[in-house]
Amino acid sequence: KLQIELRAHRYRLHLELATAIQEGVQVLRTLPRGACDGVIVFGVEPSWDRHLCRLRQHGLPVVAIDLRSALSFDCIDYDRVEAIRLATDHLLQQGHSRVGMVVGELLDGKEGLRPKLLLDGWRLALRQANARADDALIFRWESGAEASELWQRIRATRPPPTALVCHN
Repeated sequence: KLQIELRAHRYRLHLELATAIQEGVQVLRTLPRGACDGVIVFGVEPSWDRHLCRLRQHGLPVVAIDLRSALSFDCIDYDRVEAIRLATDHLLQQGHSRVGMVVGELLDGKEGLRPKLLLDGWRLALRQANARADDALIFRWESGAEASELWQRIRATRPPPTALVCHN
């Protein structure tokens, strides 16, 4: 269906799947000049930034899906702030008074865009409920790290959280 719609508007879809930015760069290098009107990239990692910026410098539009970079690319994604705000608000509506947040994805020791958006949603819900956003209830955890260590930190928090918002 997508191909039919594109052809009706004189567009051609060339789909290349690359698991690493180097593969994608190689694909773009092998395309004939003018054969590509734009690039859609899924899961943009910060390590891809310089390559994607170079594409834009050559006049090639770049659209990101599931942006993980702090650079400003046109992006298709869901509203992470609103999603976490809704989840936190739900827990507050259920009577929880100390809602914690499990968040990860520190990149080179710095907070990436997604964790910032998640924390913004958590803080917004607490602010709207006139509840205090206690930074002691923010639990950093990297995907793949030992979950028992995370659980020990949560259990050691005083007073403990009554609920947790988690995001993968």
